[in-house]
Amino acid sequence: MTRICILLVILACVISACTGAPTPSISTPNPTKVSGENPTSEVETEKTELPVAQAATPEPTPVPGHQFRSDRYHQVINLPLEWAASEGPVELARVFTGNIALNSWGEQDFWAEAVTQGNTTGYGPEEVLAQMPPDGIYVALVEQSGGPAWGQYGPEYNDETLEALWDELPCQSGSAASAIYPFYKWSRLFRLEVYCGPESPADGRVTLGHVLQSWRFDSAAPGDVGWALAAASQMLPEQVEPEKFVAQAKDVIDSTRTEASTVRYTHAAEGNEGNGTIYVEFMYIWDYPDLIQSFDLCPQGQCHTWNYQASPQGEITLISEGGAPLPEADRPTATPAIPAATLSARFEAPPFLYVYQNQLIEARPGQEGKVLADLDELGDVKATLIVEGAVYLLREMGLQRVEVAGGASETLQEFEMPVLYGELLYNSKMGLLLYSATLDQSCTESGLGGQIGTYQIESGTNKLLLAEGYPMKLLGVSSDRMSLYMLPVGCDPSYGPIQVISLASGQKVGELPTQGELFTAISPSARFFATLQPYSASDGGDLLERIVIYDLASRPVTSLKVELPKQPAHVWGMYWSPDYRWLYFTLASQDMSEIDTEVLSYGLWRVDSLLGTVEQVAGGMPGGVSRITANHNWLLVRHPGQAISLRISLQTGDTDPFSLPYPAIPGRSLSELPSAFSLDGRWLFVWHAPQGIASVVYLPSGGAGLIDIPEGAALVGWE
Repeated sequence: MTRICILLVILACVISACTGAPTPSISTPNPTKVSGENPTSEVETEKTELPVAQAATPEPTPVPGHQFRSDRYHQVINLPLEWAASEGPVELARVFTGNIALNSWGEQDFWAEAVTQGNTTGYGPEEVLAQMPPDGIYVALVEQSGGPAWGQYGPEYNDETLEALWDELPCQSGSAASAIYPFYKWSRLFRLEVYCGPESPADGRVTLGHVLQSWRFDSAAPGDVGWALAAASQMLPEQVEPEKFVAQAKDVIDSTRTEASTVRYTHAAEGNEGNGTIYVEFMYIWDYPDLIQSFDLCPQGQCHTWNYQASPQGEITLISEGGAPLPEADRPTATPAIPAATLSARFEAPPFLYVYQNQLIEARPGQEGKVLADLDELGDVKATLIVEGAVYLLREMGLQRVEVAGGASETLQEFEMPVLYGELLYNSKMGLLLYSATLDQSCTESGLGGQIGTYQIESGTNKLLLAEGYPMKLLGVSSDRMSLYMLPVGCDPSYGPIQVISLASGQKVGELPTQGELFTAISPSARFFATLQPYSASDGGDLLERIVIYDLASRPVTSLKVELPKQPAHVWGMYWSPDYRWLYFTLASQDMSEIDTEVLSYGLWRVDSLLGTVEQVAGGMPGGVSRITANHNWLLVRHPGQAISLRISLQTGDTDPFSLPYPAIPGRSLSELPSAFSLDGRWLFVWHAPQGIASVVYLPSGGAGLIDIPEGAALVGWE
């Protein structure tokens, strides 16, 4: 069996050992002046340009040649005449982005990228050297966008040149050589990669030294959020450990680091002026409780804040500071406490809806539930969906619609037999709500029957579309939105072809040759359908599991078989990215039938639906299977009994680790509740055990608030 994996072959060296000479410290800027003794008085701010190094760097020995300037990356390099330079960004491998590349043979736009052979992708010295001429020298400044623990950022590299990174350079004639020098700068982890071919010239090391000695960073990078964050953090008092506020550079940085009873919150983004001005906010909280009872994100008496402005001219200015004085052991002597407005009003949670005792109720943290509507008695709630300001409830004996604003409710459809379970699906093109209801029918072979019905929202009409003697699963609608993809299911976990049902007539108009069992996932626009298939690698061998991805738009329907990266292993959940390029899945050592045995989690993985390659996104944790929670934009991986979670943007693939304020597991699988994430991905509904309480979490900061939801309530979702 071919094992699919991504190999990122890295020439390893411990970061602390590779940074060479000690990094010069940054001198502390002059403290902000305060008028008078009153701590609430106005602030007289003093602009200071952040120094980048304490001592001037000696000029390198002149080399005849030309100068390369990168305005994008704020760097300048002197090059020999025959050398060429290229400017990124260029994706060299999954977590490595090339910023600047140099080569000694004068080839324009040359980048040594990852090499793929079969299902294996490698990026390392062997792959890079194979792309160079034997007598060449190649240098790349690479930004590593994944892998490092950003809570352990630093120390900041403050030299203007790169000379302090190495003790001795490679490039001795007669043998191939390479070296990697990692360093932290401007909220990024960089790698200076140097490669020398086996026939590099005898003076290659000298020439390389001149080039690297001339490589200079600007003293400031105006308009760059990562630079502004790193620069502003160096103006914080040493007692709060400034480097722990730094997070990975992005256009908008929202980061929280919880450490014992201390919380450090950072927000950095460009302002509304549109001229490159960056605003950076730091919040330091001490004596942080295990369970926050409200969204007062700056608790009185145990919180301190700083707000900085980074101007388009590269000046860093403290514009406000406030909160309680720092604890005696941590209080800075140079900067007095200046109160600022509380931040808690910014983070008001949106309302969360639930149904209890025939009432639709709106819940907010720290408040009593507000009744929005009284409902007719139609039994237990089986499925919920929010569409254009209305809540649709599939209940045991009927289908209901409730207006959130105003509370008007009506029964759209009554059922003759009780619904055991069901689904709701919305077709936006036709303004059509679809429901699937599984009924108790003793006259059928399985004892179950199924119905699919529709409700036309604009006209207010409903009709029974299809009735069969077996349950039916709604997969989605076709790309033209005129047909429904339906999967007949039963007691057997395996299933056969997808049925294509006309939404106009309810007639079966075709079937798609698919086959699988257990989990299914259909991509946005219903092009790809993913499922699991058992197979045996040899006659009489043990059954193994693999993912099969069907392209439903192709004729005939084609399939891509994807071997799991570990065997034996089992998939526990699948979810598509919005562009259907990636299929995310969690992997474990046991399947669901063996849940009472010790299960080893293999973490989160994703499949490239076009190439079939597999790569790991996050590792597993002991104690059980990692679970996926998702909406159409965000995916959350949580590990049983662990506070550390990973939020992933399904749009970009960016990962954002964060810590919940306490371990939490869902009482109802959050993968069954599409609105567990708010639409913007900033709020998360969580059910906590063993406390038996519900809460919402503000993901950028980790702050949480309790919601009073009674036992037995049916969760609807975010309003």
